[in-house]
Amino acid sequence: SDVRAHYHSPDVYRYPSEESGLLSELTPYLQSSGIESPLRKIYVTCDPIPELAMHFSSFVIHSMPRFQYDQRLGTLTARTPKDALDGVPYVMGIVSVLKQFHSDVTLDFVSILSNYTKYLIDSINLKSKESRTGQYPSEVVQFLVFLDQFCKFSDTPRKTVEDMLPPYVFDEFECTI
Repeated sequence: SDVRAHYHSPDVYRYPSEESGLLSELTPYLQSSGIESPLRKIYVTCDPIPELAMHFSSFVIHSMPRFQYDQRLGTLTARTPKDALDGVPYVMGIVSVLKQFHSDVTLDFVSILSNYTKYLIDSINLKSKESRTGQYPSEVVQFLVFLDQFCKFSDTPRKTVEDMLPPYVFDEFECTI
C-alpha cells in the first residue's frame, strides 16, 4: 500500500524505509509461496514521459495487422502460421513494460488506442458487408480484444476504456464475438 502510494505520487509519499524491515523480510516469503504477482511488481519509479505512450501506441498499431482474432481460442493469434506470435504474451509484455513507468503513461496509452479504435469505427465504409450486418471489421475487433485483455491483465478498470469509447462499442463487440 505504501509502495503503491509512492508509485502514484513519489513527491507526496516517501518510499517505505528499509529500517522498518517488514517489507524486506516479507518479500522473499511472498515470492517463494507464489502469493506475489510478478505483473504488479514495480522495479523503478519515474516521472511521466508523455512521448512514451505515443511510442508504445505506434508499436501496437503497427504490429496489430499481424494478428487476427481466433474465436475458438478467444484471443489474438498470428495471421500467418509462419509468424511466431501469440496475443496473450504480446499483451502481457506491453503490460509489464508499461507497469515500470508512471501510471499516467498507461492511461495515455489506453487513451490513444481508444481514440484510434474510434477512428477505425468511424472510418467504416457504410457500403461494406460488415457495417450492413452490424459487425465490426476485423481491425476493430483486434483492437477491442487487445484493449479488453490489456484491462484484464493490467488491472486497469474496463470503465477507463468505456469512458473513452462510446458505451455501445463494447456491448456490440461482445455480441459479435
